[in-house]
Amino acid sequence: MGRSRIISAWALACLLAIAPCVAGAGETGVTATVEPGVGVVGRGLTLRVTVPGRDTATIDVPDMADWTVIPRGRALGARGEDGEPVSAYRFELVPRRAGTLAVPALTVETGGARTQTPPLAVRVRPRPEPPAALAGQDVFLDATVSEESPYAGQAFVYTVRLYRAVPAAGVSLTPPAFAGCVADPLPGQRDGEARAGGKAYVTAEVDYLLAPLRAGTLAIAPPGARIRGLGKASGETVLAGPQRTVAVRPLPPYAGAASFTGLVGRMALQSRLAADAAKGEAVYELTLSGRGNLDAAAPPVLSLPPGLSARPLPGESAVQPTLAGSEGERTFRYALTAATPGTFTLPAVSLAVFDPEEGRYVTVEAPPRAFVAAPQGAPAPVAPPLTSVSSGQGAALDWTAWADSLPWRVALGILPPLLFALTFLPHRGRRPAQATPAQDPAAVAEALRRATSAAEDPSRAPWSDAGAALARLDRLLYS
Repeated sequence: MGRSRIISAWALACLLAIAPCVAGAGETGVTATVEPGVGVVGRGLTLRVTVPGRDTATIDVPDMADWTVIPRGRALGARGEDGEPVSAYRFELVPRRAGTLAVPALTVETGGARTQTPPLAVRVRPRPEPPAALAGQDVFLDATVSEESPYAGQAFVYTVRLYRAVPAAGVSLTPPAFAGCVADPLPGQRDGEARAGGKAYVTAEVDYLLAPLRAGTLAIAPPGARIRGLGKASGETVLAGPQRTVAVRPLPPYAGAASFTGLVGRMALQSRLAADAAKGEAVYELTLSGRGNLDAAAPPVLSLPPGLSARPLPGESAVQPTLAGSEGERTFRYALTAATPGTFTLPAVSLAVFDPEEGRYVTVEAPPRAFVAAPQGAPAPVAPPLTSVSSGQGAALDWTAWADSLPWRVALGILPPLLFALTFLPHRGRRPAQATPAQDPAAVAEALRRATSAAEDPSRAPWSDAGAALARLDRLLYS
C-alpha cells in the first residue's frame, strides 16, 4: 500500500503540473464579424464566426426577429504570423427592416469549452423605392446616393440602377467621371425585380464608393446606358440618368493634442517590433486598421529619443471598398538605428480620427515599445545549454522552459495513465531474481585489463570488443 500511495501521489503531482498547459491550450479566441458594416433591407450580409483550430464547433444561433439566417458552410484557413489554423463558419443575414439591428451573442462550443461572442450592431438602410418618374416608362435609368450631406472624407455609396420592363439584347452602363471624389467601384452587378405603376421591371444595379475631397457642393454628372435590341427595336437606345447634388460638410475644428492628418472613419492603431534577419535590422511597425479613408493615411511621424534614428521602409496595404466604406489595414515600417548600444523607449504614437457617425474626434494610440540596441557587430545571443549542477553551484536549470517543451509535455501527458496502469492493473507473478554480490568497477576494469593483456591476439573477437569496453570504462572511472 505504501508503494501504491507514493506512485498515486506522484501521478497527481504530474497532473497538477500539466494542468496549466491544458488550460492554456483550451483558451478560445472566437471572434464574430458582420461584413459589410452597413446593409440594405433585403440584401444579404455575411456573419463570419472564426474559431481557433480545425475541430468541428457547435454554434448556437438564436432566433432573431430582424434577420433571416441562412447557413453558408465552413472554411478552413490560417491567421496570424504563426499561421494559426482556424475554422470560419459563414452565415448569410438578410435584414427584414431598416435601422440599427442587433446580432445577439452566439454560444460556441469547441474542444469541450463553451464561450460567447460579443453582441454586434449593424446599421441597415431602407430599400430604395422606385422613382416617381418611372411610372409609364418601359426603360428608365436612375442614380441615388446613400448620404445627402456627408462630411469631407466620409465615404458614401453612389448607385446606378436600370429599370427595364421589356427584353433587351445587351445593356452597358457608363458611370460619370466623379470629379472632386475618390471613387472605387464595388464588385459585382446585382439583378433584381421591382413593381411600379402596374408594371413588373427587372433591375440592374452597380455601386460606387465615393469619398469627397473637400467641403462644399458636389455635383455628380448624369450616368449613361446603352441598350441593344430593346423590345422590338433593332438598333441601340441611349439613356441618361439624373444629376445628383451632394452638400459636403466641413470637418469641425480640431484642437486636440494628437496628430490629425485627415483620417475619417473608425480605426485602431497597433505597434510592434520585429527583426529583419536578412539585413540584421530592427523594424518598427505601425498598423492602422478599421473602416474609413485608410488609403489617404500618411505614414505617422515618429518622435524618437536622442541617439535613435528611423528610416522609412516599404509598407503594406490591404484595403478594399465595401458598402460600409473602405475596410482593411495599412502597415507602415521603419528601420531603427542606434548611435550607441543601450535601451531606448519608443514613445506611444497617437493619431486623431474623426468619427462621422458620432460627429466627434477620437484618439487612437499605439503603446510605447522598448528597443534594445546591441553593439555593432555583436553576435546574436545564444541560449546556454541545460546544465546539471549537483553541488548547488553554477547555473540553475530553466525548469519552466524544460517543462514547456513539446516532448516533455507529451511525456507528462502519458505518464499519469501509465503509472495508474502499473499501480492498479493486475500483473503476472514474477520469480524473484537471485541477488548477486556487488562488484567494484575499478576491480572489474583491472580484471578486464589483465585478461586482454594475456590474450594471444587482442585484435580478434571477443578481445577487440573487450578492449573497446575497457576504454569506455576507463573514461567513466578516470576522466
